[in-house]
Amino acid sequence: MLIKAPIGSGKSFLFFDGPIYGLYKYSNRNILNTKSKTGFIKLICEVNDTIYLITRNIKKGKSKDSCDSKLYILEGNLPDFNTHKPTENDTDIEDILRKHPGLKRDEIAFKNETDLQQNLQTFLPPREVIMNTIFLMQDSDNIFELTPVDRLTILKNVFNLMGIDEAKEVLADKKREIRYKIKSKTDISKYDEKLKNNIQNYLSTFDATKNLLNGAINTEAYQQFFDERKMIEEKIQMTNFSLKDFPMSREQELHTYIDQKKSQEQRLEHQFETIQKDIAQEQKKIKEQQATEKELSTSIAALQKNIENIDEKKIETLKKQKQETLAKQNSNEQQIPTQKIRNFITAQSNDTDIQKKSDITVTTSYVFIQQLIHQGKKWSEEIKNIQLQIKNEELIAKNEIEKTNTQKKHLQEKRDEQQNQLNTIVKTISDLEKNIDMQATFACDKIKEPCPFIKVINKKTFDQLDLQKKTFLDQQQQKEITIKKLDTELKELDKIETKQDNQKIQELEKQQKEAEKAIEDIKAFLNEINYKAIETVYIEYTSQDKIIKELDKKIHELEQEIKQIEERKLQLQKAIIQQESITKQLNEYTITIAEKEQQRKILELEKEKIDVNATKLIEKNYLTMQQLYHDIDMLVNEFKEHQLERQKLEEQEAILGNLYTIFSKELLLLVLQDHLPIINDIVNNYLSQIVDYQISLQLNKSDADKVELEAKIIDQKGERDTKSLSWGQRIILKLVWMLAISSYINSPILFLDETINNLDADTVGKVADMLEDFVKQRDIKLYTITHSQQIQQMDIRDQTIEI
Repeated sequence: MLIKAPIGSGKSFLFFDGPIYGLYKYSNRNILNTKSKTGFIKLICEVNDTIYLITRNIKKGKSKDSCDSKLYILEGNLPDFNTHKPTENDTDIEDILRKHPGLKRDEIAFKNETDLQQNLQTFLPPREVIMNTIFLMQDSDNIFELTPVDRLTILKNVFNLMGIDEAKEVLADKKREIRYKIKSKTDISKYDEKLKNNIQNYLSTFDATKNLLNGAINTEAYQQFFDERKMIEEKIQMTNFSLKDFPMSREQELHTYIDQKKSQEQRLEHQFETIQKDIAQEQKKIKEQQATEKELSTSIAALQKNIENIDEKKIETLKKQKQETLAKQNSNEQQIPTQKIRNFITAQSNDTDIQKKSDITVTTSYVFIQQLIHQGKKWSEEIKNIQLQIKNEELIAKNEIEKTNTQKKHLQEKRDEQQNQLNTIVKTISDLEKNIDMQATFACDKIKEPCPFIKVINKKTFDQLDLQKKTFLDQQQQKEITIKKLDTELKELDKIETKQDNQKIQELEKQQKEAEKAIEDIKAFLNEINYKAIETVYIEYTSQDKIIKELDKKIHELEQEIKQIEERKLQLQKAIIQQESITKQLNEYTITIAEKEQQRKILELEKEKIDVNATKLIEKNYLTMQQLYHDIDMLVNEFKEHQLERQKLEEQEAILGNLYTIFSKELLLLVLQDHLPIINDIVNNYLSQIVDYQISLQLNKSDADKVELEAKIIDQKGERDTKSLSWGQRIILKLVWMLAISSYINSPILFLDETINNLDADTVGKVADMLEDFVKQRDIKLYTITHSQQIQQMDIRDQTIEI
């Protein structure tokens, strides 16, 4: 691809500076030109199957450009960018992404610009070989003008050997870490201090325990040992200490003593708690029996009261009251006009539960009267309904008459209209016939009379006139038929005599009269029997019936109580016997509690003689001595592990030292010595096509024991430094180095940004031929920015971009 554009139009920025700045913020010059105040760079790249979008918004500053960046992860299928031209005006890559369906964009949040750049370079680390080899720009560094050490860095990037330096750093960090650990484990004073403190605590606890024992255990056998330890405790060190000298039998004797004391205390405590529980149980029994005794006293009092309150004479009084009430009811029954009610029921054939004279009682009479009153109300409602039906029938008849008159009027108007149309048609036919006769009469001068052939001569005219006449005759006939039909309909309506449906109205009036008669019969009957008096009798009768039921209930209850007198007397005797038994048990419980209280006082005196606090303190000291012994034992074991760890660390330090030496020199030299001669031959092969000198690349060790890359020029004058080359020769050497590295690593792309300016035409021609052969021999994309016509005319271009 050839990029053609005027000077200063931004070719280098678009194809070289822009991508590098977008990834690493790497640039030797300002990105924005003098006319631009703002700009942006947006790049998409894929790393480890993850697609990233990097956006950098650039603003022009006083001394340098400022930048605001964002980093995104893209998920989904990307749009096909091959459908777009390499350069397009007013096209934003983010607009293309937003329009693409199913593409998700998640922003990676960062604290600031520095944090974003550091994280970006963790998964996309910059390589010097990119800056100096694949991107060859007019202001890029020339490897042969770098120091020998910096040249080696470039070479490491070419062969992916930067990992060796990283490994060296990791080894150095690990070695320093181990050295710090060894140093921290050299000081064992903390172990000596802990040991001395534990022994002092152990001895002081032993003395305190011995004083508490008061000679209960013979401690003379251990006293000499601990006295010796007190004398040398300041001089004891971990390196010469052993737990074997500690006497162990003292622990068993002290443990046995503590167990005996605790067993004695527990026995007394158990006895004391048992007596306390026994007293509480006896007291509980007293409360339960007292509650039972109270219930029995209440029951006895109730039974005695019930027996005393039973009065057999009261039953006779209640029965007498019942008979008197029944007599009053019979008197009320006599006030009912049973014969009149029976006659009315027979005469009216009423639907009632009263079938015979004996069925007529106060209650049935009252119910029958209420039924008649209800029936009268129903008849009244029926009369109102019949009256409404009569009015409705009259209204319907009136509407039918009005409807018939309206139809007759409409038909008459329609007939008059048809008759007028018929008269018009008849007159038109008459006028037409006169016109035909007039046109058929033509005086002929030759025969001196009307011409008999006038209709034959004017046949067409007379045919039209006949056709018109026929049409009007047909219309006349149609109108006459219509008028005849309308006359028939009028006659049919005249025949219809809309009469009021007298039969239906008469039937309704008959029903009304029957209902009115039924109401009058009911009113006459109710007045005859004085229904108001019967209602009063019914109320008295109902009240008397309620009194009789209440009296029956009381009589039954009293009869039942009389039957239960003997049973209640037996219950009373049993309750008295049970009460006497409970009183006896209460006395026994009181005696038992007094005995238990005496036993509890004796146990309290025994507990006071035992010094529980002393036993607890001895046990606490015993556990403390055990823990101190265990701590001393753990400290000894920890010191042993400490010594083993230090030994292992020293072994690891030696191993890491050997590895560091290997990674520092041997491994790097081993790899580069195999590849460097190949690179040297490729460089000299390209140089031979343009210039008459060769170059020698050698690995040397400096005085500081560092590896350096030496570069010497070899020609007819002998061997000399690359600095002795002219400016044009250095440009050629820089270009050849880039081509050699590109050939060696099989890079898929190559960028040339005005790298052969200021060369003579002959040299430029040789460079053009070499580049043309280089591109044709490889599957490579060559991007060139140049002002040289010879380079532009090379026959290797797939595409030319003009800006």
